[in-house]
Amino acid sequence: MKPDLVNISFQLFPHSGVVLATSLIPAPERGSARGEFYWTETVFNERRLRSGMVVCILLLITGSISQGQPADRVYESRFYTIYHNLPDEQVRRHADHMDLIYGEYSRRFHGLRDRRKGRMNLYLLNSREGYQRQLASFGVDGSASGGMFFYGPHGSGLATWIQGRSEADIHGILQHEGLHQFAHNYLGSHVPLWLNEGLAEYFEQAQIIRGKIKQGIAEPGRIERLKAAIEAEEIFQFDELLNISGDEWRANMVSGSPRGSLQYIQSWSIVYFLIHADKGKYRRAFQKYLNQLSNGRTHKSAFQTAFGATDTRRFHARWQHFVREQLKPDNYSIAIHRMHFLGQGLLFLSHSGESMPADIDSLRHTLQEKGFAVTRFGHVGQTKIAASDESLYRYQDSKNQKREFEIVLPDTEGKIPKIQAMGLRPAPILDWEVAHEGGWRAVVKYK
Repeated sequence: MKPDLVNISFQLFPHSGVVLATSLIPAPERGSARGEFYWTETVFNERRLRSGMVVCILLLITGSISQGQPADRVYESRFYTIYHNLPDEQVRRHADHMDLIYGEYSRRFHGLRDRRKGRMNLYLLNSREGYQRQLASFGVDGSASGGMFFYGPHGSGLATWIQGRSEADIHGILQHEGLHQFAHNYLGSHVPLWLNEGLAEYFEQAQIIRGKIKQGIAEPGRIERLKAAIEAEEIFQFDELLNISGDEWRANMVSGSPRGSLQYIQSWSIVYFLIHADKGKYRRAFQKYLNQLSNGRTHKSAFQTAFGATDTRRFHARWQHFVREQLKPDNYSIAIHRMHFLGQGLLFLSHSGESMPADIDSLRHTLQEKGFAVTRFGHVGQTKIAASDESLYRYQDSKNQKREFEIVLPDTEGKIPKIQAMGLRPAPILDWEVAHEGGWRAVVKYK
């Protein structure tokens, strides 16, 4: 018998292609220690979806999918025409978010040739089934995806669904796939793969804090993976990655080789390097490279014009030095990631009928006693985070002082406690709101 589904969520953690489709299932069904949960993630890429090829399917869902219908309403924001079947307030929140993100796309890549006609299409469906039906109306099979940018003879757009996901998770998917949509409209259909995926990975991690976009977030796990690959001499040479073909990219993904995940991480790091290294030294050249691509130049020609050389060895050496010596995770993103883990711990205790802990020490004790852990599977490989890791309950504030997260008990019976990280500016708070479909949805607010 398949395990009961405890929760379906789409976590805001690095992922590639279209989606990390994630199910939270109890570990005892997997033969593991009591209390351990597994995030099983399905990684897809919109190109593979269009060709009907799927890399792997790890999504474990039991029971019937809730009934859903395609979009029956239209909402126009500044940059998007949004087709949806959501409550008005909810669609406005997502529209405002994506308008801010689109503005950042445009600001970061100003001067590119605009190929779009009017607003871009965004399809926001309440349920997974409604999402699938919507894509089917365009001749697209969305059964093995959780969100995508699609285009074809019957239409194009950015699409995902809402049910069972936190707001942060939804925005992570929209930001990643929204970049693919932006790149298609402003750079054309022949964007080099490393650039398309590297930019999408970069923008996926952006956070909107009090109406302002925080970029340049470097997640600790991918930095560690990248440095380990450099030391083991497993990284791609620049000529190889910058000129990689779609067939080679797909082959790396389906082979099970570490290169499948590394190509995404290294592509992200090159984009990060070009934007942030040496106080923005390479931004102007990077912008020129993008402008050349937007005007129809080939990668090789655009690279030579923008960076003044075709030999990438010196470029590679500078990037490698940056990764080794300067690329650091920021305190803010580390705190947010740890808050999400602790939030899943609270959700686990809530589903288990346990009493809610009054402070972080009680939460630590309970999760460690139950052997709680989260394992994520995705294009970056398998990552396990266990409650036994003492660092998960602490963070560094804006003055680099070590502090413990604080539990704030709810004033509403049955609600899950908040988690806050005081001393960061602004202070993030993991709160809970009632999801449209029922249950609790995690949302990060700022004090």
